[in-house]
Amino acid sequence: MKLAFAQIDPFIAQLPRSCRVVLFYGPDEGMNRMRAQNIIKQKLGAKPDPFALIEMQAGELSDDPTRLLDEIQTMPFGGDTKIIYIRQATDTLAATVGQAIESCPSFSTLLIEAGELNPKSTLRNLCEGADERAAAVPAYDDEGRGLTQYIQGFLTQAGVKLESGALPNLTSLMSANRMVNKQELEKLLLYIHPNAAITNDDIENCLVNQSQMELDDVVYAAFSGLGRQLDDGIHKLKSEGLFGIPILRATARHALRLHWAKSMINGGAQMEETVKMLRPPIFFKKLKSFEAQLRLWNAATLLKLLARLSEAEVQCKSTGFPVDEITGQLLLAICQQAQNLGKRTA
Repeated sequence: MKLAFAQIDPFIAQLPRSCRVVLFYGPDEGMNRMRAQNIIKQKLGAKPDPFALIEMQAGELSDDPTRLLDEIQTMPFGGDTKIIYIRQATDTLAATVGQAIESCPSFSTLLIEAGELNPKSTLRNLCEGADERAAAVPAYDDEGRGLTQYIQGFLTQAGVKLESGALPNLTSLMSANRMVNKQELEKLLLYIHPNAAITNDDIENCLVNQSQMELDDVVYAAFSGLGRQLDDGIHKLKSEGLFGIPILRATARHALRLHWAKSMINGGAQMEETVKMLRPPIFFKKLKSFEAQLRLWNAATLLKLLARLSEAEVQCKSTGFPVDEITGQLLLAICQQAQNLGKRTA
């Protein structure tokens, strides 16, 4: 059975009694794991009996595939419900799974967790093409509509509201992994006051890495041509021991993201859509600055800058020159170049 996007959550929330085999596949391992755990909890409770939950790696079945069929057919000790949970499955398991679909008794459920499976995958096609006894459930990276719906559903279930305008900002701080996002949302719920709506300040204070933000402040000041802010930020990073190689690498990452986005825009893409594609997303408080930098810098200049940043890191590691001096001079040069570019476009 092949599920449409809108069918997946209801299917997981209440697994049909007729479905004996469920394949979870796709690049989001966290989402696959969470969905399997939801079904396990649904059928066996929060603390499953070890005789009722049999977990194994697919590799354990390579020499003895009949072991899976034996487990499926064996009644659980002291109970009437059993789950067999297979991880890291590949197409080599397809023949055995096909037999399981045909012979799985009503007391057993087979959950299979796999990674990415292309449309020609025999295991995926087997479960998609089966009747109601089997289903294939895709898990793609948490993003776009699916991520927004997940956040809203999670907070609604927890009885918590977001202040107006906070949802896009919270979404921008989420990753592509469902399990990581769940942990971040749980952390946010612990942070806020009971019965209070989540504010943008709550989101920033709870979920934003402050050391990374200080690095970003310096990088953004340099690429925006803000000399005084850059100078203040450099002094702060030095006092906290975050200068040198960490700021060089943060600067290189930023230049690389700008270059990629600028190249996409030069190729005809819209700025807003291009920026949304960046992973990790741009922090909401930096969004306007990033877009301004995209208008300011050109792709050729950014490419030359990336080469200079690479050379600077080599110098820091091999020449014996003071790391802080190399880094500081390069950041000041970037800031000066941004100011010059600003004068040309004024």
